[in-house]
Order: sequence, then structure tokens, then C-alpha cells
Amino acid sequence: MLYYIIIVIMKMPLSFQVASRGEQSEEIGRYALSDIHNLDQSPLPFAFLEGKTYTHKGQKDVWVRGPSSGLEKRQCTLQAAVSADGIPRFKPCIVFRGKGQRIQQAEKQGYDRRVIVRFQENAWVDEQEMKWWTRHVYHPSVRQTSRQQLLVTDAHRAQCTESMIDMFKTLCNTQVACIPAGCTPLVQPLDTCIFAALKFHIERIQNQHMMENLDAYTHGTIPAWKRRVLITKWVGEAWSLVTRQRALVSRSFVKCGIALPVDGSKDNLMHIEQLEDYTFPASELDEEY
Repeated sequence: MLYYIIIVIMKMPLSFQVASRGEQSEEIGRYALSDIHNLDQSPLPFAFLEGKTYTHKGQKDVWVRGPSSGLEKRQCTLQAAVSADGIPRFKPCIVFRGKGQRIQQAEKQGYDRRVIVRFQENAWVDEQEMKWWTRHVYHPSVRQTSRQQLLVTDAHRAQCTESMIDMFKTLCNTQVACIPAGCTPLVQPLDTCIFAALKFHIERIQNQHMMENLDAYTHGTIPAWKRRVLITKWVGEAWSLVTRQRALVSRSFVKCGIALPVDGSKDNLMHIEQLEDYTFPASELDEEY
């Protein structure tokens, strides 16, 4: 099904979803909803400050936090994965900048237990980090079933190399479906829905913390270690709130056309931006399923 979407929007060859409709049904098809997952990364700042002003009530001077503060720049990378049945299986992983060799025990104990903390030189998920995540986060969650899994990802190189695809296949019995560049904002659940909801809650929680600790923000007295601890707590709470809404998560897969019945009976529930009135023609591809 997504073959048609990609052709219409991007005029790209069939590189994603040879396994398309017919593989994503809870009752019919090759994969159960519990076996379909989406993986993605997103940068996170410490403070969502752009275009905002803050001050204590009654003061005549208004504090404007501009780009020079650095707090609104990327502090870390969030890696998250969700499943088509809406059940949370994977803890979110936060990758901070550095080697993590001089982290005090007090900081480690302050990390929210609902998230996994990692360190990488550029605070990014490279192939080494991806292999760690696959081995220690993804594999323990999927090894309990003998059924093959489907992992939908974007074209980020770290997760689409031959060695990574082979690792997913041999270690985790997982078929990786890489969405072509340019299509992820349209057909990836985390991009179209989940991250927006997650960042909404993170920003709300962070704004509350800012108003309660305004002096620390205005004078720049929040040390790096404390910022890391706070980010883990904000992400942990926001992730809990979002994944608690199982229907929201599962609907995001339907909206993107990744979890629809093979018979086309629920095609009307799919909603791809810029394709408001598009209908899918019958083809030999459909008949294979």
C-alpha cells in the first residue's frame, strides 16, 4: 500500500514496503500488530525557549531568553520505538554528549528509571549505539516470540547498514523496512504523531519547572549534570503519559497505512498529509495477499 503513496508523493522506486498491505493485520496477514514496530530518533533541547519571555509576576523588566543561552539547542538525542498494538515494549533511550566516564554516582541515581541513558561523543545514535540498543533494548523484548518481527525505520544510515540489517535478521528475527528519505514526515508513526505528543508534554513539564526556578534559568546556574537528570525525568514522565494512550499509538500506525487489513476494508482510516482524496487502485500486488 505504501508503495503507491511513495510513488505518488516522491516518485521513488519501490524500496520500502515490498511487505506492504497484507503484512499488517492482527488477524490476517504475515505480521500481527504486536510484531510491527517503528523506530526513530529526535533531537531534544533542555528548554523550549524560542519566541518566549519570562519574568516574575509584578516585575517591570522582562527577561528574554535568546539563542545565546544554548539551552534551546540540542542537548541530547532521544531514540524511541513503538508497536502497532499500542503496548509499550521499549524504554526510550536518551543519548547525551560525551563519554560518560566521569559521571558521579549521585547523578546516575537521579536518572529516571523509565528511560535508558547513554553517552556518545556527539550525542548521536551511530552504528555502535544502534548495535547496543538492538542487543540490550530491542532483542530482550522480541526474543520471547518465535514470530518474525517488522521494524519500520527511516533511512538513517546507522540502522540501515548491511551489518545492522543482518543483525536484526539473525539476532532478532526482524525484517527491517527502511522508508526512503523525504517520506518519513508522511508515513512514519513516530514522526507524524508520537513525537509531537511527547514534546508537547516535555515542554509543558519543562515550562512548569522554569517558572518555579526562574532565577536559576536567568542566571545560568543549572549545571550540566542536573540538566541531564531533569531531561530524563521530563522524558520519563512524558513517555509514560503518551504510551498510556494505547489507542493513540495504534491509530498512528493505521493513519500511516502500516497496520491495515489485507482486504482494504479500513483503507478509509488511513490519512496521509497531501493525499486527502487519494484512493488505492487494485493491482497484482494486492492479489498476492
